[in-house]
Amino acid sequence: MRDSPIFDAHTGFGGDGVPNTYRLPANWSSVKSKIPIDPYAWKGCVQDGPFASYNISLGPGQLVTEHCLVRSINDTYKQYITSESVLNATSQPNFELFRIELEGRPVTSTPKAHDGAHVLIGGDMSNFYSSVADPLFFLHHANLDRIWWKWQQMKPARRLYEITGRSTLTPPYQNVTLDFELGFAGLVPPVTIREVMDIHAEPMCYTYKY
Repeated sequence: MRDSPIFDAHTGFGGDGVPNTYRLPANWSSVKSKIPIDPYAWKGCVQDGPFASYNISLGPGQLVTEHCLVRSINDTYKQYITSESVLNATSQPNFELFRIELEGRPVTSTPKAHDGAHVLIGGDMSNFYSSVADPLFFLHHANLDRIWWKWQQMKPARRLYEITGRSTLTPPYQNVTLDFELGFAGLVPPVTIREVMDIHAEPMCYTYKY
């Protein structure tokens, strides 16, 4: 996995963390986190590529700390992000089964394409609160969106506006509907899920080539 072009220092997002270049805070084991912190996932700082000097101010857990971009690539999880796993997700007959097969834990007992990639990269990507700080987060989630779009296109008349699932990872949560409102903390006006289900329509206006 480390040889993937994605991790290339010149044309990609930089490589794996370098061992012994990052140390977890002394109180990491007592930090509140929706997903337990795995100390082995915090191997070291990324020291090559465009994000070698990247500074992150959140994590591990909910801790506010100044630290480098941490990764700890673990090939154990690459079995969950194969073309076969994607095919299994897109073969599901309804959105509820599709999203479970794509998202994975805590509904499933083993990782799937979504959480499997997070823990494979490790470090900040494996942290519920700071995963968005690794630029690979956006590449990963754009691809998940593409997979969802491909599933929709198999039966667009039925699937384009099919939605189910929980509003949050842990309780309290509610089951989402097309009228569920997505808030953006005042950055932009809220929208309903119904308004963003069709990526070809406003306000989305984008597409995927394959």
